[in-house]
Parts: sequence; structure tokens; C-alpha cells
Amino acid sequence: MNQAVYIGAGLDLIPVLVCRDIKKFIYIDSQPFSEFGTDVYTKNNEKITASLETREKYEKNNLFGRFNFRFRLDKLMKQNNFLLVSETKYCLLFKNDLNQVIKYHISCAFPEFLTDEIVDDIAQCNTLILCGYHPRKIILALIKEPKIIIGNCRTVYQDCDDEESSIIEYLYNNPYIVEKYLLLKEIKEYEYWEDSNILPSIKDNYESIECKNLEDMEIKRKN
Repeated sequence: MNQAVYIGAGLDLIPVLVCRDIKKFIYIDSQPFSEFGTDVYTKNNEKITASLETREKYEKNNLFGRFNFRFRLDKLMKQNNFLLVSETKYCLLFKNDLNQVIKYHISCAFPEFLTDEIVDDIAQCNTLILCGYHPRKIILALIKEPKIIIGNCRTVYQDCDDEESSIIEYLYNNPYIVEKYLLLKEIKEYEYWEDSNILPSIKDNYESIECKNLEDMEIKRKN
């Protein structure tokens, strides 16, 4: 059974609602601690770079980047029939009546805040959801074979300048390390940023298109 990991997942439930055959998702995001990975800002707009060891100290000083993230997440999960079944400070476990599970590691900058538990969770996944945010290419070394990439039509998949860590650049140069590329393409347009629009019925707005590589995905997302 395929398991999927989504770095920078935010409030995006679309892959879960569309890909019903995937039963377990590992979600990772630096929110609510920060919208910008390891960076937090003081009231004087001074940027501070946190580490895994200093994360709690900065939280105690109320240097959260996204105060309303948890409220919006809980609301979104509830309206999509996901029940919170367990919770620790940095990990939430949700389940729905279709036996889908989302294990959400919150306030976790990738890869700076990785723990052994998170690495173990990622190692169970062979599918990478590559939507919106482009994580560093190290994620490809952490997931198992056969590797699958799931993208969407609202994300640009083109070469970028940061060759050292760019997953996009790496996949353009090494397309065959991934067995399958899937594009979730909208059949019917809707207002993506309205949380109230994200409901189980959203799956009918999408089709899954198999692509040859990232370049093919970029072509098909625009057509």
C-alpha cells in the first residue's frame, strides 16, 4: 500500500480527498511556529533563526508565525470528516470513516527539525506530494522505492537556480529515479483559497493524469 509524505502541507487536503487509494499521509509543516521554516520574527520585526533545541524557548515568547493555523486546521478536518484521535505538542493524528489517516507533524521545519520519529515516518512512504512548496532534494533519499510524485496544476515545475538543494533541478536531471508522476488536474475551477470550498465532493473537480517526467507534468498542467 502506498503511503505519502507532504512537506509544507499547510491546509491542503486536496491530495487526500482525491487520492482515496492512499490510506496514510505524513504531513509536515513549520506552522504554527513559523511560516518560514526556522525563521521567526520579534515584535520589532527582527528575524531570529531557531533550532530544534530553541523552538520551545521561542514559542514561550509568543513568537509564533501563524496564530490561527491550528484553528483553521481543526475546522477544515472536521468539515471533511476527519476526527482528531490523538495529540501531542508537535504531532496530531486524524482519521476518517474511509480508513484514511493523516499524521501531522506541526511546527516542524524541514529538514532542520527532523527527529528520529519523523524520519521513520517518512521512511514508510514511497509517494511524495509536491504541491506548492518545493522541499530540498534530501526528501528523495528518505522515502522508499518505488518512488511516486504527485503534483497539481497550480504549482510550477520548472528549473530553478538553486542547483545544490533544488528538488526540481534534481528531478529534471534525474527523471528516472521516480517510477511514476501523477498530476492532479482540475476539471472544474473553484476558489482554491476558500477553506469552505474544501469538502469531500471536491474529488469530482479533479482527474489524475499520468506523466512521463517533471517536464511533461509542467506541460500538461498548463494545457
